[in-house]
Amino acid sequence: MENLILGLLMITQMAAYELHTHIKANYQGIVAPSLGNVQRALKKLEEKGYVTKQEVQSGKVAKKIFTITKTGRTHFMTWLNNPLDLAKVNNPEMGRLLLLGMLTREQQLANIELVIADLREAWEYLQAVEASMMTQFAAAEEQGGLDYLHQQMHEENPEFYDELLAIVGAPSVSQFLKNVNEFGYYTLQHGIAETKFNLEWFTNLRNKLTEKSQTR
Repeated sequence: MENLILGLLMITQMAAYELHTHIKANYQGIVAPSLGNVQRALKKLEEKGYVTKQEVQSGKVAKKIFTITKTGRTHFMTWLNNPLDLAKVNNPEMGRLLLLGMLTREQQLANIELVIADLREAWEYLQAVEASMMTQFAAAEEQGGLDYLHQQMHEENPEFYDELLAIVGAPSVSQFLKNVNEFGYYTLQHGIAETKFNLEWFTNLRNKLTEKSQTR
């Protein structure tokens, strides 16, 4: 959660509620997206000196806006530059699957049906995220193109984005955000492929167990 928040704050300054809303809409398959988790992560990041907060007035409401510090950016880039270690992605629920043979066939099938229902819901959610992403890209183009919007972001806060470009080594805000969007899409595609595989695998398992039950 902490590094994901730092990554989002690399792109723009945000309030805790804005971070929570963005994570819930786009990354709930990666982290637990509750507002409490976001607030606790922000508190830890602030204690480490990786983020600062500033109260700003937005209409009649005072908002606490979080900004990543230079130390936070350096820490994040060091973490990001380490190779992916997918072997560390442990799912404790696989232990339950391993021991599912201790249940009756009816209980096994009931559990697997619930898994299939959850996977189908996740599949529909990821498809909706993909459709939303494509809509956002199209809308950005209609508003003058991504290059124009990114230039506007830079002009609104040049110091923030100049520091960002210096640490990531990108030639422009536009190119940096295009690179981020590209790998955001790849990550979504990985989630879709993984969910599809699991849905098909558990559906086949259910059918196999059902067939075995009928032949007894």
